[in-house]
Amino acid sequence: DDFLSEFHRLDGRGVYTTDVCGICKIAKAEYCCKDCFSQEVVCNHCVVGSHAENPFHRIECWDGSSFSATTLKTLGLRIQLGHERGKVCSSPKKAYNDDFVVLHTNGLHEVGMDFCGCATSPLPYTQLLRSNLYPATVQNPRTVATMELLKQFQVLSFESKCSVFEFYPHHAARGLQKTWVTTMKPQCKAWVRKYAKPYPEVK
Repeated sequence: DDFLSEFHRLDGRGVYTTDVCGICKIAKAEYCCKDCFSQEVVCNHCVVGSHAENPFHRIECWDGSSFSATTLKTLGLRIQLGHERGKVCSSPKKAYNDDFVVLHTNGLHEVGMDFCGCATSPLPYTQLLRSNLYPATVQNPRTVATMELLKQFQVLSFESKCSVFEFYPHHAARGLQKTWVTTMKPQCKAWVRKYAKPYPEVK
């Protein structure tokens, strides 16, 4: 019974029952990260600010009685490539149609991706590779897999002969809404086609 009670507690707000954000002490606390250790319930501004270096964490929003999935992109987080941390790009360029998907070890993430548009900036796919993100295409890339995910897939394919068609729905798509698991986004098909074929070893 104690274990069951604690499991139910984890589904709710836990010890974070106050409506005020515990970080800024001002705004309404309604967002929780399922991948951070504390899972503290904080405000929009604080959850975005604390995830600048962890843009692939899973965020949930409190609606008054339960949590439901949302995205850091929806909350306003933008991932800026081509510049050092803390530096602002003078000419950021959004991904094609501002529609960008990252396949990571904890699921698929719709993110706000900005490429560097400065005169000396490298091509978009090069900017992605330099950020440990492997693009499915070099022209108008809209889908990437993290190197961490590729290494995981590589180990599984070597040790258990797992194919990408088995890996995608049962691992990469976990943690998403049911519609995502059964309906593959068009740009994700490019990733599946790409990695269904032999690819260079990821070190």
